[in-house]
Amino acid sequence: MPFGAYALRVWHVPGHCPDHLAFLVEGQDAGLTGDLLFVGKVGGTQSEADGRAEWASLQRLLREWPPHTTIWPGHDYGARPSSTMAWERRTNPFLLCPDAAAFLKAKGQWAGFKAEHGLR
Repeated sequence: MPFGAYALRVWHVPGHCPDHLAFLVEGQDAGLTGDLLFVGKVGGTQSEADGRAEWASLQRLLREWPPHTTIWPGHDYGARPSSTMAWERRTNPFLLCPDAAAFLKAKGQWAGFKAEHGLR
């Protein structure tokens, strides 16, 4: 989809909310992840079904976006304002989960994890 001088590829990535979108700026190695994927974190969800949808959406981006893509989340909640898909794959505790069940467990324990590690 053209967007001024850029071409955007649009992904429907439900989870944080049912109509959530992410955008890959073609030729620029940049992705806008909104509230789906943050630096070191993921977006909040309201139910287990939403969490499972979020897991599937994250897995899709991990498969389909190039590892060198710089991600720009919707908010600067992490240690820095942007990251890369490769870095998040290696360090994000939610993306390190082997399956949806572990992902949901990590989301359920996130408040304690943040407190234990001094995260905001």
